[in-house]
Amino acid sequence: MLMPTLTEWSRQHPRQLLLVDGIGAVVSAFLWGVVGVRLAPWVGMPVPTMLLLAWLPGMFAVYDFYHFSRRNQAVRVPLRRIAAMNVGYCGLSALLAIYHCETLTTWGWAYIGAELIIVLALARLEYRVAG
Repeated sequence: MLMPTLTEWSRQHPRQLLLVDGIGAVVSAFLWGVVGVRLAPWVGMPVPTMLLLAWLPGMFAVYDFYHFSRRNQAVRVPLRRIAAMNVGYCGLSALLAIYHCETLTTWGWAYIGAELIIVLALARLEYRVAG
């Protein structure tokens, strides 16, 4: 097999998983905190809620980049922790979407759904790699 599977690659480079998670968290924070706020009428989520959903991944990114930069540190525990934080974030996002279901638009549901799929898949990979 020429190309290793994503799980195999991640097991060979577990520190890089923290970098991937951190970059994804920055993207999520930007999409909620900047794009979402500017497009609030098309998303249907209240701005304060979108800012909370931007702030959390911003904090996750700080965590990820900090542990990524610590070259001599094992990454098993940080990977487990960020995986748990990602699952919690998805749970909170889903609950907030349900709470605001009357105002959430199709675009808002589509974004939340896509984010949940991506973040939960990443958390699953992180748990697998962390063991």
